[in-house]
Amino acid sequence: MSNYIDGWRSGDAGGGVRWADDWNSGAYAQQIKSAAKVDNEYLDRFNSLGKSNSSVDDEAGWRTVTSLRNNNSGNVQSIQQQAEEWKNKGFDVRVQDLDESHGAKWADLAVRKGPGMDEPVAIADHSPAPPKPYEDIPGVDSYVPRKRSEDTGSDREQARDRINNYADFNANDWIAEKSRPEEDVKLAQNIADKYKFEIRKNLKPTAESIVNALDTAIPT
Repeated sequence: MSNYIDGWRSGDAGGGVRWADDWNSGAYAQQIKSAAKVDNEYLDRFNSLGKSNSSVDDEAGWRTVTSLRNNNSGNVQSIQQQAEEWKNKGFDVRVQDLDESHGAKWADLAVRKGPGMDEPVAIADHSPAPPKPYEDIPGVDSYVPRKRSEDTGSDREQARDRINNYADFNANDWIAEKSRPEEDVKLAQNIADKYKFEIRKNLKPTAESIVNALDTAIPT
């Protein structure tokens, strides 16, 4: 349905008013089509307006901007200026009673949102992005899986390095110890008991007890 249907004020003094594109000097009442999309600043101003006791805003969607005495040419010029202003900011305009020829003493100006307001407005999606299971690699358009840490050596080698930092123990001595024939069970148990005793006494372990702890933690 068209936004611009003639017939406003058809039963009032002066007769019906047709829609026009521009201001018509000398007209008693007029309707002017918007000439742009709705301006956001003027939309805020429009939303702050309300209805008046004038018939200029009786129909749905219209709100009165101002009412001024029509026996003052400066007031009529002000209404014309405001009408042009609102028109160029995307609002349809209605004015009436611009003179006293039909007994009215107040000129009225009302506006409504023009058809530009009906155009869909794209709304940006501000939803937070889901967490990435992968890391970004510069120069690569897609995600690539995170790499697991590379092994820096066998478990035995890492343990040996930690022990070297803890006690005055040479790894080469431990290697030489392991190259000898296997100790009997009793000797191995005695070494383990000694290591446990030293740990309980908060003493520094010997090279021999450390070797046994390594063998117990990391069987060969």
